[in-house]
Amino acid sequence: MKIRAFVGVLVLGSSVALTAFGQSSASASCPMAVPGTMIVPKKVQGGAAIDFTTRDKAEVAELRQRVDETAARHNALQDLVPGHGLSGNASTPMNGAVASVQDIPSGARVVLTPQDPSQRKALQQHVETRAGVMSHERCAMIWEKPAK
Repeated sequence: MKIRAFVGVLVLGSSVALTAFGQSSASASCPMAVPGTMIVPKKVQGGAAIDFTTRDKAEVAELRQRVDETAARHNALQDLVPGHGLSGNASTPMNGAVASVQDIPSGARVVLTPQDPSQRKALQQHVETRAGVMSHERCAMIWEKPAK
């Protein structure tokens, strides 16, 4: 299993690092825009994960690249403004979580680990809720605070 971590990544020479997932130039790399993409949230030891898979074998490399880019943007913004991930809202459990990516059959898994272990359950619940939104809205920003 190939594992890639994106701690301290800053995307230079591009507005992507300063753009929210699902908006502007970031939407061009949205994993959910890859044909046939499905997502499954998971609770993992120490955090939460989202499996992005596609049934189309020809799209697996593209999906993995987009997942990598999404995780890199998340971590880059964590580095720029600690405590503020892609949503810019410090109260979102995604903020303060570090993303890493693992290749899985037919796609990639994003593993999110909170820097504050006491936030693990809140992060897991947040990821489950946002994954449900993403499965219907496709490129909805997973890091946004869900509407009440």
